[in-house]
Amino acid sequence: MFGIGDKGAISVLHDANFYPNSLGLLYSAITYYLGWKHHCDEGIIMGLAPFGNSDATIPGREETYYEVFSEILQNTGPLDYLVEPSWIAYHKVRDVWISDKFKEVFGPKRDWKDPLEQHHKNIAAALQDRLEDVVLKQLVYLKKEYDCKYLAIAGGVGLNCSMNGKILAKAGFEEIFVQPASGDAGGAIGACYVIHKQCQPDAVFGKDHNFYLGSRFGDAEIAEALRKSGLAYTKPNNLSEETARCLANGHIVGWFQGGRSLGPAPWAIAPFSASRFLRK
Repeated sequence: MFGIGDKGAISVLHDANFYPNSLGLLYSAITYYLGWKHHCDEGIIMGLAPFGNSDATIPGREETYYEVFSEILQNTGPLDYLVEPSWIAYHKVRDVWISDKFKEVFGPKRDWKDPLEQHHKNIAAALQDRLEDVVLKQLVYLKKEYDCKYLAIAGGVGLNCSMNGKILAKAGFEEIFVQPASGDAGGAIGACYVIHKQCQPDAVFGKDHNFYLGSRFGDAEIAEALRKSGLAYTKPNNLSEETARCLANGHIVGWFQGGRSLGPAPWAIAPFSASRFLRK
């Protein structure tokens, strides 16, 4: 859905992209096909995409990966798109997701235990590239048509930070805001805003980008949790220096600091179509 926000109210510009035409569900379908969990591991596919080449030719065929995904995900108007139903099955059969036609072109579904091949990386790249192209075309059109300076994005696809980087670089907005709880959990926040606005029509909402409002723990509480776990631990005199050394040696570091944030991890992508609101 697309809309313009002005003085605390949102007017809908376009809401004609209906199920099964869903950017998020298509992303989930490919996540499932590539051997990961749908509605869970879409962020892995986003991370896999840069290792692929969407312009490569599909083995045994003449088309490139991108050309086929352009048939799967089609622009049908400035703000309209179509997920061609012959390629998908999530609208027909539960837990199948992709059609026999898709498997005829790209081969059998990968099991999570199977080797990860360049073919799979190319599929991820084609999906990501096509998603970015469709969304960018919509937003460039809206930017030109309505001359909006700011863009707010909600919906699980809005957590695709690779796509958001392209939007930031190419769509021409002065500022982009991504609602951090962009999946279903964000519906609770939206409900609060709607009811508050109904009860107080003159209410004006202020800008606040501090989303680290969850539980937080001090050193004593952390040390007590470590003691109870039975794990060996140390407290370095210079934490930053020790962390840099670990990273330089190829170790993986988990960094815990401050309050818990609203929404999932920033690299995550939830499987729901993005809604986009623009503000003058």
